[in-house]
Amino acid sequence: MNIELLKEKLEQLKKRPNCSKGTIDQIENWLTGSHILQRLRINPYYVAGDTVKNVKKITSEFLHGVKAGAFDLHWDIHCPHCNMITEEFKELADTSEMSFCPMCEREFKIDLLDRVEVTFSLNKEIEDPQLRPVCAPPPVLQSKLQLVTPLYCTESETVTLEEGRYRYCCPPDFS
Repeated sequence: MNIELLKEKLEQLKKRPNCSKGTIDQIENWLTGSHILQRLRINPYYVAGDTVKNVKKITSEFLHGVKAGAFDLHWDIHCPHCNMITEEFKELADTSEMSFCPMCEREFKIDLLDRVEVTFSLNKEIEDPQLRPVCAPPPVLQSKLQLVTPLYCTESETVTLEEGRYRYCCPPDFS
């Protein structure tokens, strides 16, 4: 991450009339303390953390940041079965009616209310991670999972499972 360019872009945002300097500082603190995989698809709720009341201000500053070149905006299509992001668009008008999930091997109709998520990432000039797509559970589910391993990382763990039903998710290899 190019910290100097990030700070420069955020300082430009702070010069805007009616900006929320405290919110911009909160965004900066979150970004500098985050992992690269967290910055691939930034949801304003992640940045808000326990202070959910700030989500509207955070979203507003991200949108202004898109215009200022600090962030990129993404329209992500999620599979209704596994939640994998099957497509990503820069413009909502570019979406189609149908999408295909390579993990589930299913085609599904895109429901713009339930299957589309708006996320942000740092502008490619600030950070260009050049990673393949990642199929990771949403943060709300990660605490319920025993082992989540980032892309290209290896971990091992012995887990004792209680009787019940389990789901094992392993992203397909797109190489």
